[in-house]
Amino acid sequence: MKLTFTNEGYRVLVDILLKRERVELAQNERHRTSSLLQKALARDLSLDIAELEDLEQILKESAEALARSAAQCDTQACREKALAEQSFLESMIDRVTEACAMV
Repeated sequence: MKLTFTNEGYRVLVDILLKRERVELAQNERHRTSSLLQKALARDLSLDIAELEDLEQILKESAEALARSAAQCDTQACREKALAEQSFLESMIDRVTEACAMV
């Protein structure tokens, strides 16, 4: 399944995957993040079902982290920014979930 995002969507996706890859490297874990990151950087998200499911899980974990971050914000501006990022991420998750259902 070929998945596409806006420029902002690709930027967010690459940022999330870079952070995830750093964590995996630090913990000596081997995961598909590297492959997903390479595809996102190339803007070629032709993914099989396993990759789509991995991407969906990664995005959901990031959205949960943003929700926790929003809850811990001290200022309204901080909370609004985190919630806006979470909302954007939720729209990306919806697209990935739809792609999973189509495969």
